[in-house]
Amino acid sequence: MIVSFVCEGRAGSVEATVERVDDSAAIGQTAEARGFPCLTARVAYTGRGYDAMFGWVQSVRSTDDAAGSAVFAMDPFVLFPDSRSPYCYFGLAPTLFDSPVARMAVRQDREEYPLPQTRPPDGDRDQ
Repeated sequence: MIVSFVCEGRAGSVEATVERVDDSAAIGQTAEARGFPCLTARVAYTGRGYDAMFGWVQSVRSTDDAAGSAVFAMDPFVLFPDSRSPYCYFGLAPTLFDSPVARMAVRQDREEYPLPQTRPPDGDRDQ
């Protein structure tokens, strides 16, 4: 799936693919990931340098959480457990990758969004 967008007057797109995991080692996952879906979403953007900085925010609604699938919550990113950043991936036109492995009777709805790094009103990013 390809979704086009315009940000700060520049064109961009997100290309997302969902595939079944047949070779878990090929994606750096454990054997438990076999048979599960994996998502790869790539940002393409005509901005360059700092203007191409995006961060992916990932939220999940799950039947195994305290809210019982009533609300979406931030999906924790275990590589940086002490970070307060909402981003699971960040950089110049970053790629999002997700590969769940939960083997229990759970329903999950996931939402991922690429968000641009915003510029302060006076244009100075160093503030």
